[in-house]
Amino acid sequence: MELEINIPMGYISGYIANGHIMNTIKLARERKRLSQVELAEQVGCTQAHISRLEAGSKAASPVIAKRLATVLEINVLDILYPSHQEN
Repeated sequence: MELEINIPMGYISGYIANGHIMNTIKLARERKRLSQVELAEQVGCTQAHISRLEAGSKAASPVIAKRLATVLEINVLDILYPSHQEN
């Protein structure tokens, strides 16, 4: 059985799916039904860069974070500071 829960993106930094923590970028990308390649093209970086950001092995620069936030329609602070919570 699959359970779907809709939570505003600004209130989460990730959730556990199949035993793995998914970060905000991946969640938002999937919500927008974009592939990593499509997101990379819109943001102006490579698919490999998106992959590293989603895996948490690389942090987004402020410029890339702003572009991601704009394309994904999420708060830039949720990208720059994953533990950030809106009040």
